[in-house]
Amino acid sequence: MNDHEIIDTVGALRWQADYCRSKGSPVAGAVCDAVADDAQAGGPTATQLPERVRSGDWIGLRVMGLVHRMAIARRAPGVAVHAPTLGGTSPFAAADPGTALESFAAAVVDAVVVDEDATADALARTPQTNEVGRSRALRVALSRCTTPVRLLEVGASAGLNLRCDRLPGDPALEDGPIPPIVERLGCDLDPVDSTTPQGRLWLSGFVWLDDVERFAALGAALEVAASVPAEVIEVDAVTFLDGVAVANGCTTVVWHSAVWPYLHTDTRTAVTERLERIGSGATADAPLWHVSWEPGADGPDQFELVIERWEGGGGPTREVAVVGNSHGQNLRAVAGGRPWVG
Repeated sequence: MNDHEIIDTVGALRWQADYCRSKGSPVAGAVCDAVADDAQAGGPTATQLPERVRSGDWIGLRVMGLVHRMAIARRAPGVAVHAPTLGGTSPFAAADPGTALESFAAAVVDAVVVDEDATADALARTPQTNEVGRSRALRVALSRCTTPVRLLEVGASAGLNLRCDRLPGDPALEDGPIPPIVERLGCDLDPVDSTTPQGRLWLSGFVWLDDVERFAALGAALEVAASVPAEVIEVDAVTFLDGVAVANGCTTVVWHSAVWPYLHTDTRTAVTERLERIGSGATADAPLWHVSWEPGADGPDQFELVIERWEGGGGPTREVAVVGNSHGQNLRAVAGGRPWVG
């Protein structure tokens, strides 16, 4: 799908359902199918959902997040009993899968319509997975730094990946120890405070209902965030970068992951221009690195760790260092690196 294409909501939910199943998450897919079926039939969700959406708004993720949050908050017991993340049994593993799926679908629809305010809020806010698995990719880049790091994140959500040095990595891909991180600062249009119950619930809901491993990893990262300070300010990416400059004696790293698809073309252009402006002031003693984990040239199923370095003496060097899936799993080094085309 084109990120800015206006599409039918039911079609968007079907696409998300198929995508979840293709990634081994049939329960998450069943959530989207249940809502799509109900809306298409003119059921109660039809009055809650818009008829058409922008593909890049990822309405399937918004709906899945809402349903999962309702289950976590014990407001949707019929969903929770079939959510593996909450210790439930997948309807596909039930003794009578057909009956279990019917019950699950009914519970999903109830979760979407029972609280109109919660549904409206879920549909209005941008999904914030704050996927901590992506810290594995960021750590690969930081392991190549030889100076202390100022870590600045665009689209940081709750800033969990600003604590990447305290989160699990992939030692086989890292070049050495992570240098000291002397500053942890991010921006987001809708920052999440991970120290509050509401913030933790918001983030937890966006983990797919089948993904027990990711759910546990998020819980561990939330514990780290409680003891490792990081600041996320409410401001757009362009304004944030307007206030950034390189600093002597450390590497300024501007990082983002799974943010690019949410930005309009003019914003992407403005971000790129700001990075070039900051980079023009870089020196060997005050370098700028732009590190991104975004969909690559091979499509949305393969993400690329791109490292751009401004270290004085001209424009940046660029390379793709690692590839893997969106969640930062199945990382593979790119032999010798390769020029970035993006």
